[in-house]
Amino acid sequence: MIFYELVKYNNAISDFNKAIEINKEYADAYNNRSILYIVLQEFESALSDCNKAIEYNSGAALYYNTCGVVYKNLGNLNSAIKDYDIAIKLEPNFVSAYDNRAKAYYILKEYAKVINDYLHEIELDSNNSFYYYKKIGDCYYKLGDYNTAIENSNKA
Repeated sequence: MIFYELVKYNNAISDFNKAIEINKEYADAYNNRSILYIVLQEFESALSDCNKAIEYNSGAALYYNTCGVVYKNLGNLNSAIKDYDIAIKLEPNFVSAYDNRAKAYYILKEYAKVINDYLHEIELDSNNSFYYYKKIGDCYYKLGDYNTAIENSNKA
């Protein structure tokens, strides 16, 4: 990481630390600091912070999505998927949570679930259909359904 970026992130973390000192229940500060820790690959600190954010505001889909990203980076895909599920339940149109869950399912080789999430994303965000159809085509290919793989690749 470039020195300037490291200083920038550490300054931001310092600012969030001050915000939390002022208000120990400032959920957004915990979540945002968690995101910085993810960037810095300090996943245990990130996990602690996103869990604190959820503790203070369990109704925020974004916080569960952040925790899912942390769990995915820690290699705990089942916990990541559980958090993405909660995020989607709280906010059914949360495209990023579907995308993150699809990526976790892909690692687990649960291609039918990946396809389902990407099809749902197309309904929510048709601007990125190229990306989704490409990934769907890849999943059908891995499932051995070559004709459908080609159809989706052509849509992309």
